Amino acid sequence: MSTEKEPRTMKVVSDKSSACFKIQVGKLEISVITEPDKTMSQVILFSESGDQISERYISDFNELVSYFWKVERLIEDQ
Repeated sequence: MSTEKEPRTMKVVSDKSSACFKIQVGKLEISVITEPDKTMSQVILFSESGDQISERYISDFNELVSYFWKVERLIEDQ
């Protein structure tokens, strides 16, 4: 897991049609997009070069946190 010396960065981008926040995990980026009136958020994992690695839909915040931890563990195991 990340230590106090390695801050986790987060960037929030928003407009009237959707809200998006991005979480940097090592050299990967998790983008979470939530559209108004939708019950699911689109979660996309991007590589350092910006290529899409995976995509999923999540309705529960705990599931998002769990996904973040899984990605973080994958980074540490490399």
